Amino acid sequence: MWFDQAEAKDLTLLAEYGVWGGVPAAPLCLPGLGRYGRYQFDRYVLLQRNNLTVAQRREVIFLAEHFHKIDHFEFFELNHDADERSLKRAFFRFSKRFHPDQVSAIDLGHFSEHVQMVFEYGQQAYKLLTEEREFRAAYARVTAARDHAYLTHLKTEREVQRSRVESARAKGIKPPLKSRIASAPTPATDQRTQEEITDRKAMLRERLAKNNQRRQDNAEAKHSADLKSQAKTFFIAGEQAERRGQLNRALNHFKLCVEYIPQEKKYMIALKRVEALISDQRASGLWSEVEVMLSADDELQRLAAIDLMVEACEISPNQRRLMTLSQETIELDCVDRALPLLIKQHKKEELSLEYMWAIVQCYEALKQIQEAKHYAHLMISLDPSEPRAIRFNKRYH
Repeated sequence: MWFDQAEAKDLTLLAEYGVWGGVPAAPLCLPGLGRYGRYQFDRYVLLQRNNLTVAQRREVIFLAEHFHKIDHFEFFELNHDADERSLKRAFFRFSKRFHPDQVSAIDLGHFSEHVQMVFEYGQQAYKLLTEEREFRAAYARVTAARDHAYLTHLKTEREVQRSRVESARAKGIKPPLKSRIASAPTPATDQRTQEEITDRKAMLRERLAKNNQRRQDNAEAKHSADLKSQAKTFFIAGEQAERRGQLNRALNHFKLCVEYIPQEKKYMIALKRVEALISDQRASGLWSEVEVMLSADDELQRLAAIDLMVEACEISPNQRRLMTLSQETIELDCVDRALPLLIKQHKKEELSLEYMWAIVQCYEALKQIQEAKHYAHLMISLDPSEPRAIRFNKRYH
């Protein structure tokens, strides 16, 4: 009955092509049901191990199952009035998914045979539709007649079904489930009280808030895990750079570690260690220039060397450099440049006798005898037989 409006000559022409000229009695892709209609996929087959995407697996299973049960236009997801340009585009998309050259490097698993069958079928159908113009025109006319007749019958059926449902509802009869229509209006049957509705809304809002919080917690946990992984990678790279002597690169890596995971102690220790090495390296460079300038017997050069010595001690102070600085400033009568640095370092680490004697000399040069006596007494407390401190106390007794 679906081909009553089709011309006899078109049916005769298609019959000459055998099974390739056959038009299924009804369209498979019905309005509102999508590409696969009501077709049920086997989950076991869909989940078989291979490298195809789920969408590709569904398409392969569907097309392999519906050889000659689906018309050629539906096979390429086209309408019956598609022109040759649309056919070429559709076949290009089809070839990108199923051409042997495209899938040769993919593990197809149990789908390999189906993929080959689908491509061969699509290739033959495309060849007929593009090379046989009379065949394509007749096939399109018969498909259009079939679709028109089927959809008209479907629309009439729905109208009859709708009238039956409305008639039953008008009489107060609840229609059977099979005769209900999704688009038909249903009477209001909700008899819940306003309080129940309010409680249900509150429950749904609470559930929504919990779900949002859970998603946020999961996102934060994933972000934290990513940061930990990145920080670990940067820490390994920083240690390697430090061993190779690339201190600036190591410093950048350790800074990123501390920025990502500031509570990790080993990252902070590594950062401070490399910062100290870089500071010492800079101070050593300045001190090398100082030694060259001090070797010249020129007072101006020695004064300029004092500036570099102070800068080096501020960057990376140690007792040896500070004692050298104190001796030079005593000779050049500029002790006030060295003494603050000496006292500052005294608060950070334990003093040796030599270091304390340098402080005593600086205070003595500034005529601050009480402060000098204090450090002399410290020297005697460490070593009662210290001759320099004993002589100093006798001198200023």
